[in-house]
Amino acid sequence: MTESPRQPTHHDALLRDAAALDEALAWGRSSTAPLWHLAIAATRMIQARRYAEALRIYDVILASRTLDLSAYCNALWVVQEDNTGLPRDPERARRYLGACLLHASTNPAIHLNAAGVLVELGEPEAALGQLFAAVYREVDVREALAGGLFAPLHTRARWPELRALAAPRSFGALLVRVGAEGLEELDWNAHRLARSASPEQTFAALRLALDDPDPRLRQHAVRHLCWWREEPEYDWCFPNPAWLSRWHQELTPRVVEGVAIEALFERVDGDLRGPAAHTAMHSFDILCRVCAGVPGFAAGLRRVAPTLAELLRSGDIGLRDQLLDGLFWIAGYPAHAAPLREHLVAPIIDNLTALSRLCSLSDMEKALRDQVDHSVKVLGDLDELGPVQATLRRIVEDARGEVRDVHLRDRLAALCER
Repeated sequence: MTESPRQPTHHDALLRDAAALDEALAWGRSSTAPLWHLAIAATRMIQARRYAEALRIYDVILASRTLDLSAYCNALWVVQEDNTGLPRDPERARRYLGACLLHASTNPAIHLNAAGVLVELGEPEAALGQLFAAVYREVDVREALAGGLFAPLHTRARWPELRALAAPRSFGALLVRVGAEGLEELDWNAHRLARSASPEQTFAALRLALDDPDPRLRQHAVRHLCWWREEPEYDWCFPNPAWLSRWHQELTPRVVEGVAIEALFERVDGDLRGPAAHTAMHSFDILCRVCAGVPGFAAGLRRVAPTLAELLRSGDIGLRDQLLDGLFWIAGYPAHAAPLREHLVAPIIDNLTALSRLCSLSDMEKALRDQVDHSVKVLGDLDELGPVQATLRRIVEDARGEVRDVHLRDRLAALCER
């Protein structure tokens, strides 16, 4: 008689039943199966101010692996005396930092909470480094900087620079400079801009942004420029599709004539080598999604491909994830095959092989599973799956066939037979 698979106790029960929590924690020390429910239970305990119980859960989660990236951010929040009033535990805090900072590239708010932990550990320069990383990843740190926790940093030499960098650099402010009026707080969504400025004003603001010394604003401009190339059928998400489509038609010729795609790649390439690399990589992803068929894209891709290869080998999960997401959209274009094969196939294969040895497909968090999925798609489009057949078989064999991985596992299994 076959024993039925053991099912994790639901997180609601873990909140109510101390014995069920003890059992789940014991199981979580040897299996990833209950970690999702444990992570949710820990979040609920923080909300209920049951901080000591939440720390017990994070002690187990952070010693293993969880598919819930928020757990790594929340663990650094609850380990701070400033938040909970519990006595400081430097050994636990350092252990949490080691486990959580690995995931900051895919959940940038971790940088902000890590800074708080480092201040309490008496490491002000390391805390400043995390705050700078948060700002460059576009985390709004202004409220946190105004609080008392970071008072010990006020005398550090880089504090004024951090405060200046954290000040918002709004695309809407550039629109005001070129004559747009009555603006509300703006982000980079096309429909919000469309309500507030003419195509002439928007294009003038885009040109200002591309020349701005702040790489974040330059990359916002790249995204604006790209979205104007969206196909009209995507306008269903905007309040007035027909009107906005006409607005796009007026703006697009100005973009095509005034900003070459090679120039966009040049700006992205430069920013990929600096502290705003994650923001620039997001812009690269959008370039790939929207501009892959635009004249000049292949030349721009060839320019940036060596930099992308370096980043793919960098060990930064977030950069690899965004890069492979972009390549997912362009690998099927014949015009792009040569630079992809020349620079990117080898590091993609190396990364896929490393992922296959890291842990079971069933235990990978989303960013890593997406990397597997996108890598296989890119290699398949380029007809380069041959060298990774053994890797695919290992990934398939290690997967347990849980709900979250069954589709990807089955698709990889079919590719193993090609």
